[in-house]
Amino acid sequence: MIIYDVIPDTGADIDVIESKAFDKATNKKRVNNIKLTGSSGACRIDKVCDVEYVGGLDTKEGLMNPNSDLTCLSISERDQKGWKFWAEKDLYSGLSRVAHPK
Repeated sequence: MIIYDVIPDTGADIDVIESKAFDKATNKKRVNNIKLTGSSGACRIDKVCDVEYVGGLDTKEGLMNPNSDLTCLSISERDQKGWKFWAEKDLYSGLSRVAHPK
């Protein structure tokens, strides 16, 4: 299954949720002004939320970034839970996949 605007992020410690996903987010909570530094620079985050994508692929307390057009899912966090990640070809014309632990 392809989920648009959601990418696997091998450099992320925590999931970052894009603004378009805020509508389907649950368990929204305020947090103390977290500094998020990414490829587009630094910003301050004051909310976290949960998001369900498909079949067990979800985010718990992901950082809600109103300045982002992409949701970035932490590969390292999922790897610790037994998920598998692989990419084929290159990042621009290939595919990347995250597989649920069995």
